[in-house]
Amino acid sequence: MAGQTVEQYLRQKITENPGAVLAANGQCFLFRGPPNLHGYCRINYRDPSSGQVKTVTAHRAAWIAYFGVNSVGPALEVSHRCHNKTCVGIDHLSLEPSQVNHDRRHCVECHVCFGHGHYPHCLLDLKL
Repeated sequence: MAGQTVEQYLRQKITENPGAVLAANGQCFLFRGPPNLHGYCRINYRDPSSGQVKTVTAHRAAWIAYFGVNSVGPALEVSHRCHNKTCVGIDHLSLEPSQVNHDRRHCVECHVCFGHGHYPHCLLDLKL
């Protein structure tokens, strides 16, 4: 990571993931790595400002890689619009408040997107 920004390092980790695959739906880009207990893959990196090793989920890392480390505040979550926990496809992610992210669960349970205000709709047809 020497000489790289956090964004550059995470972009490299996402794009050069050796086991990454295009999903059977032909649209989700699935990150490969050991999932945590909730099914999300994680990436470690060293924060250049503090020197501390930090761990983020792969989809949050993808968001940071493309939109910057300052784009994700503590009150915001990166949500999977496709509902596939290992997807790092930037078009399948949405930065939104926790409540909107949690409301998306109802969409996948009922197989219909109920809308999320000015946030993008779910991509239920991509659920694996």
